[in-house]
Amino acid sequence: MTDKSPLDKVQDAVRDALADPSAAAVKAAEQARGVVALGFLAVGQAAQSVGERLMRSPAPAPTPPSAPGPAITPREQQPTPADVAKVAKKAPAKKAPAKKAPPKKSATPSAKLPPKKAPATKATPPAGSEA
Repeated sequence: MTDKSPLDKVQDAVRDALADPSAAAVKAAEQARGVVALGFLAVGQAAQSVGERLMRSPAPAPTPPSAPGPAITPREQQPTPADVAKVAKKAPAKKAPAKKAPPKKSATPSAKLPPKKAPATKATPPAGSEA
C-alpha cells in the first residue's frame, strides 16, 4: 500500500469524524492530553535544571591580574592648564572642503534622451538624368 498524501489523510479524518463523532472527540481529547503531558515534562525538567544551578555553592570566578594603573601624583605636582598651554601648540583648524553643487535635474525623463534626428527625405535625382 502506498503512503497517503496529507490531503488524503485529512479527508479520511473528516470522514471518520462524520461517521462517528464521539470516537473523533475521544481521539482529539487523547491527543490534547498527550500534548499537555509533554509540556509538563519539559517545564519540569527546566525547573529542575534551574533549581540545581541555584543550589550550587557559588565558586568565586578567577579574576585576571589587572594592569597597573597610572601613578597618582600629589595635587601640587599636577600640571595646571597654563603649564599645558605652554607645552602644547595649537594646530590651525582645518577647513572642510567645499561641496560641489549637485547636477541639475531635468524635469522629465525624456530630457535625458539624445535629440531626435530629422526624418529622412527623398533624394532628388541629379540634374540631367531622367528617371
